[in-house]
Amino acid sequence: MRSVGILRVALGGLLLGRPMEALRLARTSPSSTIVALTRLLGARYAVQGSLDVGVPHDRRLDAAVEGLHAASMLAIARSGRPHARLARISAGVAAAFAVMDLATHRTQLPRPTTPAANPHQDGDNP
Repeated sequence: MRSVGILRVALGGLLLGRPMEALRLARTSPSSTIVALTRLLGARYAVQGSLDVGVPHDRRLDAAVEGLHAASMLAIARSGRPHARLARISAGVAAAFAVMDLATHRTQLPRPTTPAANPHQDGDNP
């Protein structure tokens, strides 16, 4: 399913191209460092989303990347730093992407096949 990749590209485009708007929506006061980090995250989402759409791969890898991102953001949020709210938002978005990646991976798993009955074979003669 490509919708997760398309969503990543869209979010990446917003964060990369309009970081001030994204930070305003998150009710965060932007510093030059936060704007740069927002753009960097946007670039990561745009590249990862493009790969999601264009290159078949195991979605569990995407989920692992998002899980690590969420964990790092929660660590920042717990540290009481000035941008803890922004870190919690980023962790929540990453966790949501991880869940979508795992759900997508699950729907893309090959379905087990059952052997088809051979109509030309009777039960006593193998």
